[in-house]
Amino acid sequence: MLKENSSFDWRQAFARLEGAYAPSSIRAYFSDVEAFVQWCHQREHQPFPADPLIICAFLYAQSASLAVSTVKRRLYAIRRIHRLLKLDTRKNPPLSVVFAAGIIRRRESGAVLGAIQGFA
Repeated sequence: MLKENSSFDWRQAFARLEGAYAPSSIRAYFSDVEAFVQWCHQREHQPFPADPLIICAFLYAQSASLAVSTVKRRLYAIRRIHRLLKLDTRKNPPLSVVFAAGIIRRRESGAVLGAIQGFA
């Protein structure tokens, strides 16, 4: 199992959001990032900085059982924590956002994206 890099202490980074968002929003974002980190560790992926394909695989896996709005919020939380940790997010959002939009369209058809099956 991968050890989380202590320089990417995402839990402490959330403290900087206090006052900027409602407490319920912060709890939801915290839960979303925690789910992502646990998912990554279970599959021996490094959560920070996240590879765009790993984010896509996570979103796809989550879309099977969660509402589209929850999947979108999880993407937002992952992007926000990368910014708080001052990690390069210029590469990650475009692919992840496009993929999230694809999840919304493909969810109804049940299509599986072969490119990410190995990560999910």
